[in-house]
Amino acid sequence: EHTIKEGDSYDVVPDTISIWIFNKRVNTRRNCKSIAYWTYEQNGSDLSEIMTKGEKRVTIELSKLEQTEEHTISNELSVWLNFLKHPTKLSQQEQKQKGVNEAMTRLSFLSHNMAERRDYMIRQQSLHLYNANMNRNYAKGKEEGIEIGREEGIEIGARQNAIETAKNFLAMGLTIKQVAQGTGLTEDEVLEIKEKM
Repeated sequence: EHTIKEGDSYDVVPDTISIWIFNKRVNTRRNCKSIAYWTYEQNGSDLSEIMTKGEKRVTIELSKLEQTEEHTISNELSVWLNFLKHPTKLSQQEQKQKGVNEAMTRLSFLSHNMAERRDYMIRQQSLHLYNANMNRNYAKGKEEGIEIGREEGIEIGARQNAIETAKNFLAMGLTIKQVAQGTGLTEDEVLEIKEKM
């Protein structure tokens, strides 16, 4: 998408940074990181080569990481470069950096053979499906439980109303049979209410 057409100015090319990471020495600079541009400019420790205004190439040499001056690379970059060099030898502090544990897990997965990775992925898919079904069933059960609770609440409320009405009817002097007919309660239930009054 960034390829320019014939006759277009190079000014339309977006700024680009390419990062080259090597496990061995490729230049004579002291530090592990160098930036190439068009000409030469001072970057704090070494002369850097300038290629174009909008494009720069960062070269990182892992073999020089230990001798690199601290001010030339950030702690975060240092952790990731250590991860690339020795992923199993990171300190506990380095492992706390955001994303490092996830990268270690991913690397562990990728270091297995194809059959083991396939089995792992099938197991993960099964777990995802199981969890999705459990969540769906939980939501359905919760919805049904709410509905049952609502219905029971309505029934309890209606029964409570019938009891209060029966007490009022009994206080007015109606017979047990009349109160039972007027409230929907049984005569035994009305009799029990009368005894407790």
